[in-house]
Amino acid sequence: MTATLCPALLAACLLAAFSLPARAQGKIAIIDLQKVFDKYYKTQAASAKLKQRMADLDKEQNALIAQRQKAADDYKQALEQANDMAVSIEEREKRKKIAETKLREVYDTEQSLTQFRAQASTSVEEEDRRMRENIIAEIRAVVSAKGKAAGYGLILDVAGASLSRVPVVVYHSGQIDLTDEVLAQLNANAPPAGAPK
Repeated sequence: MTATLCPALLAACLLAAFSLPARAQGKIAIIDLQKVFDKYYKTQAASAKLKQRMADLDKEQNALIAQRQKAADDYKQALEQANDMAVSIEEREKRKKIAETKLREVYDTEQSLTQFRAQASTSVEEEDRRMRENIIAEIRAVVSAKGKAAGYGLILDVAGASLSRVPVVVYHSGQIDLTDEVLAQLNANAPPAGAPK
């Protein structure tokens, strides 16, 4: 009798376990997080700020490139003067020492340029990562609040892709799409179009 009761009890427990969460979770909604992220006014402001920072870094890099080029030109000129047979041996030795100093300047400016590029790249990547994390956190807070208020058990990102770069959500009816609603709430405090950022 116990042997026949166990499978029936197990089946009843499984049925109850699967039916209760389904009722408790209730509705499912979708959102296009990529669209929300791209059209959020803070994303656009942060992107503009990042582009300005990159333009400033490009100016600094171009100045270092010009400095390196000048050092290379100075070295070339000093080397030509050091090899001038019209001057005395002592003068040529002096000029060789000057050329060696100029060559060290070329190496130093090249090293400065390489170091600047590495630091600038790291700085820009870090700033971009922080900006994205902060904005995503704001978006998630709004989405979570909307989901809790409306009683959604699950909100799926239809723009999300799997590791194999295919969409995670294969089909949705689009009936409960929170994208525009969340975007409107996020952009409600956006400054006027002509206002300074």
